[in-house]
Order: sequence, then C-alpha cells, then structure tokens
Amino acid sequence: MSFGSLWERRLVLKGLAAAPLWGCAHGGAREGAPVFDVTRFGARGDGQTDDTSAVAQALAACGRAGGGTVWVPAGTYRVGPLRLESRTTLYLDAGATLQGSTQVADYPERIDPYRGDSSRAGLLTAFGAETIAILGRGTLDGASLAFTTDDLSHKGSDHLPELTRQGSAFLSDVPFSDGPYRKGENRPGNVLRLHDCRNVRIEGITIQNSSTWNVRLSKCRDVVLRGLDVNSRAAGLKIPNDDGIDLQECESVRISDCHIETGDDCVALFGSSGVTMTNCWLRTRSTAVRVGYDGPAATRGCTFSNLVIDDANRGLGVFVRGAGDVEDVSFSDCVVHTRLMTGRWWGKGEPIHVSVVPWDEEATGLGRVRGVRFQGIQARSPAGIVAWGDPQSEIESLSFRDIEMHVRRDPLAASYGGNFDLRLAKDPRLNLFAHEIPGLFARHVSRLSVDRFDLSWDDDVIDFYGPALVAERFGRVSVARLSGRAAHPARDAALCFRDGHEVSVVDSRVQVAHGGFIEVTEVKTPLQLDRNQEVPFSPAS
Repeated sequence: MSFGSLWERRLVLKGLAAAPLWGCAHGGAREGAPVFDVTRFGARGDGQTDDTSAVAQALAACGRAGGGTVWVPAGTYRVGPLRLESRTTLYLDAGATLQGSTQVADYPERIDPYRGDSSRAGLLTAFGAETIAILGRGTLDGASLAFTTDDLSHKGSDHLPELTRQGSAFLSDVPFSDGPYRKGENRPGNVLRLHDCRNVRIEGITIQNSSTWNVRLSKCRDVVLRGLDVNSRAAGLKIPNDDGIDLQECESVRISDCHIETGDDCVALFGSSGVTMTNCWLRTRSTAVRVGYDGPAATRGCTFSNLVIDDANRGLGVFVRGAGDVEDVSFSDCVVHTRLMTGRWWGKGEPIHVSVVPWDEEATGLGRVRGVRFQGIQARSPAGIVAWGDPQSEIESLSFRDIEMHVRRDPLAASYGGNFDLRLAKDPRLNLFAHEIPGLFARHVSRLSVDRFDLSWDDDVIDFYGPALVAERFGRVSVARLSGRAAHPARDAALCFRDGHEVSVVDSRVQVAHGGFIEVTEVKTPLQLDRNQEVPFSPAS
C-alpha cells in the first residue's frame, strides 16, 4: 500500500489509534491529532542526504502544534542530534532508520549531570517532556563503529595482575576474541536520552550501535519500555560501555518483552525505585542485570522475573560502591547461562553476584544491601554464586530459594578462572584476586537463607573449585534442603562455616568422601544439624 498524501497518512494513523498498539492514552496518538510526515519537510531517506534539518523541523512543528505524531516512512535518514517535545509520538515505520551521523563534530558538548559515559549530545533527546512516545517497527542507529578503534589488545589498568591466579600471564592472550575494543576518547552520547520526563512509552523499535549507553533515562517517571531490540550485534558485542538500558533515579518503570544483546550491561539501575522487568532475553559480555552501584540515591522495590540470560559474563548482579542502599529487590524464574570471557570485561562467570565494596571517594558512608531474594533460578556456569559484604556494611537478609545450579569446566578456566572480581574497589587488592570457587560463597552476610539448593559439578573441574557452600564472618546462616557436594569431595568438606555465629543445616542430602560433610571453624553460637543425609561419593554417583 502506498500512502501518497498527508490525508491518507492521517487516516492510517487514525485507524491505528484503535488498535492495541495505540489504544492506550499513555504515550499513544490522540484521535484527530495532527500528523507530521518528515518527507513533507524535505527528508529524503536515501541514506546519503543529511536529513537532520527536515526531521528536526517536523518534530518542532509537532511541538508548536501542541502535540501529535511525527511519521517516519521506510528509508534511511542520516541525522545528527534531534529533540523530542512534549505530547509527541515519533512513529518509525517498518524499514525506517534514523541513522546517526558519523561525524563527532555534529554532536555538541552538553553540560549535563546525568550525561552517562559521554559529555556530547546523543541522537534523540528529550528534556522535561511529558506524554511522549516512540513507536513502530523502525530503528535508531548510533553508528558506533565510526567512533571506536577495533583494537583488541587493550588490557586496562583496573587490577593488579600479580594478585590473580595466573599472575603475569593474566590477559596475555591478545588479541581478545571477546573484546572489548579500545574505547574511543571522543564519542557521541546515548542513542536515546531522556531526562526528567513523565508518561513515556517506547515500544517495538530497534535501538542499536551506540558508542556509549544505548538508552539512558534519568529522573524519569511512569515509563513503559516494551518489545524493544537493543543491540550491538554489528560490532560483535565488543563495544565498551554500550549498556542496553540504564535508569538513573527513575520511578515506576516497566520493562517487558525485550531482546537485548550488548557488550556491556544489558540493564542497569542506579538509585531507582518501582522498576519491574519481565519476559526478556539477554546476552552480554558483562552483567545481564545490574542493580545499584555508586551515588547517594537508594534503589528499592524492584522485581525481575521470567528472564533468559544466555552467553553472559555475569548473570544477575547487585552492587553497592557508594552511599546508596539497595533493598527489597527480587529475582525470580530466571534461566542463567554464563561463561568466562577473554579480555578485560568485569565478571568471572558468576550466575549471581552480590557485593558491597567501598569505592566512591566522595561518599559520606557506605550503603547497605537488605532484603534481596533469588527464587527459581536455573544456572549453568563456570563459577559459583558470590555474596561479598564489608565489615562496615554487612549484606542483610539475603535469600536463595529453589536454585538449580550446575558448575561446568570452561575452556578458559585455566587462563581466567579461579579469581574473584569485585571491580571497582578503593582497595586495589580487592579488584581482582585469586580465590577458591565454591558453589556459593558468602562473606560478611547476616541472615543468609538457602532453601532447596541443588548443586552439581562437571566431573573434571580443576583444583581451584571448592566446597558446595562457604560462609565466612557471618551472622546467622540457615540451610535447608540442600542437595550436592564439594567439587572435590576427597579433599574438601561439602559445607564450610568460618568465624561466625548461629548455623542451621536441615533436611539436606550431601555426597561426601574424605573431606566430610561439614567443617566448622570458630562458630561462636549453636550449630543445629537435623535430618541430614550423608551419601558416600563415588565418581559414578
């Protein structure tokens, strides 16, 4: 069908207003609202012409009219930075691409405290806008390869190689097949950047090839992100800092039905609350879901469910590096597959990582992690779960329920495995260092609950893999219905408790050999063992 006239296009959009995609007043088109066809403002969509002015005129005209829909028909529109005004719906038709300029001079510097990883303008921006939407089946493309050096030998300086298990041989396998590329020093900002916006709806589109965070929302409220494809596939997931979706101090955000493939974190939350994420597929060279980091604001009241995480460096992560707390966060019904990655990506294959480590020099104190729950997680990984608190900020009320985890030998285990990765830390000795790899490791955790934890190992895992569970410097650990063994039962006990108080282990079935069932060192208050079954281990069992 050809939509040859503005009137015909208005009829089409008027009809779409009754369909499910448009039927909600939240960010959708209003019936009878004006439609602004970018081609009527001179846009060519031929992939060669600079269409910035034409598309910008259409967006500005929509804003002056008090709102409406800016229609982008199929074609490739080469553009520089654009701005979205209140009550505007940008509709990208199937086959329509807003292709970012490849000239960094087209992206001016901005003074923006929420700028993300670049101080320059991005491709599409809204500041202080209300009732905006970006809909359709088209694409926003940031042209990341124009701003990145394809150098695969960058080792970085955020760790001390001599503290790793591999010593000076760590990161010696250049070039790194998994990346990352060397970060360009002068890059555009985010492909999509929204600040202080209300009533936002983004659905159906593809957002790709950003040279920094793809989607960055700061201080936004009442946001729906649905059915998005956010990716850096053109660069083979090797672009550093190209997070999929980052939320900074946002409230009431719903993320669903998205496909995200990026080099850096797929989704990251900083100081946000009331965030729900469900029914998404994620792949990354870093952490699939990152909750918390630095900054003073708390992250609380968030849920993540029905996620498939495939080929990730880390699966689910909770981090405190500054004054901001993380509390009342739950992860449920997730499938997590991780592996070790070449290069200097953060993470060492953990399916779940929770850590509190001082880093922010300007923070007046260290935030806390409280009330974090993991339930219904199925994981295959080359590493175990890590929960690492700090003496001045213990992790409180951390629970694992219905966890099925298989630890496998990874092809990169000898060259990258056997290390804990807590980057970034103020103490450089904590950034990356050699450590045994238990099925679950907890340090400085108070009120740790483990219920129905089924752990298995590949038979040929190498020496640095350890017990099924290790807790150190803890307060109150409750283990129920654990099934599994140490990686090397002839050497290690299945469960190890060191320098803590109050341990309960009940209804567990553990395979043991010479290492035994449980090792207890300096546990100061009662140890309760009840209805546990010890099963002699043999390699065939």
